[in-house]
Amino acid sequence: MHPDAEVWKEICFGDKPVSEEGARFSVSLTVQNSELQHGQFGDSWIACLRYKPDNGTYRDLSGNKRPWHKVVVPTYRAGETDLGFRVPAVKHLRETKIAVFGMGALGSPLCIELARNRCQNLTIVDNDIIEPGNTVRWALGASSWGKTKVAVLAQYINAEYPETGVTPVELHIGGYISKGPGDFDIIEAIVKKADVVIDAMASTGVTRSIADACRRQKKMLISLAGTVSLEGGTVTLYDPNSGCPACRDLHYDAKLFERASGSEDVMALKQPVGCAELTFNGASFDLQELTLEAVRMTVDLRTDHGAHEGSVVHTLSLHDGTKRQPPAWRIDKIPIAKECGCQR
Repeated sequence: MHPDAEVWKEICFGDKPVSEEGARFSVSLTVQNSELQHGQFGDSWIACLRYKPDNGTYRDLSGNKRPWHKVVVPTYRAGETDLGFRVPAVKHLRETKIAVFGMGALGSPLCIELARNRCQNLTIVDNDIIEPGNTVRWALGASSWGKTKVAVLAQYINAEYPETGVTPVELHIGGYISKGPGDFDIIEAIVKKADVVIDAMASTGVTRSIADACRRQKKMLISLAGTVSLEGGTVTLYDPNSGCPACRDLHYDAKLFERASGSEDVMALKQPVGCAELTFNGASFDLQELTLEAVRMTVDLRTDHGAHEGSVVHTLSLHDGTKRQPPAWRIDKIPIAKECGCQR
């Protein structure tokens, strides 16, 4: 036993002490010196609960009546050190504010993974509603049907990962705004507050708008997208002093490096019955390769500032042209294209 500790201390939560008639329950706390981790000792606690059942007695395992029921109350570690000890990298996310644009099949699981790893604050941007058909690729299930993506995702993260602050923003980028600030002003304000910006919209025009805001404010942008057939995809890091999304497209056209497998396979698009537009037919278990790489890239940016110098594209291949293959990645640098005016 710890020499300075009160070995037994009874705390009565009833109106009367346990020794008096009418008391219903009490808790006894025992503190002792224990090996908390390898080679390190300190105080540990054991909590024992004693209570009277409503009918005044209970039967033990042998069937005998007993006036008091006694149990050991399990305790759990939930402090700052406890939650961060298993994964040291979460310390850096704990100090990071991240803005994520797009809460679809890529953005929603990505946000949950960032919250699981204790990101300090998430600003999540989208304007779509969850339909039953979406949930085959979305992060949450039937309980989210009919709700806006940012609202249900913020509610889930607040309940499951309360240490991560969530700011939901309902914004239809490119939609009509009758009054107040426009898209560009709102994007600029969101980017300004973030340490890292992530684009999961998979829309060329939106990506370029977000990239322009990041370039003006000297912020790193991570952009991820799957190909039409989901035979592959890309996770791209845009450095404000290096190649931009337009530079990447110019380099693709110049054959400086190859596009992801299935990029131009428009025949892979499908239009479900009752749906207003075409959609790709990939599965969430393939998309998660992209979201997890985006999380790793985010951690790299916060833990090793020299890990990424200049813009780079990580290209995922899930198909070798004839059959499915295990995930394979290729990394290409994105220099500034001389035809692009992004640096002027």
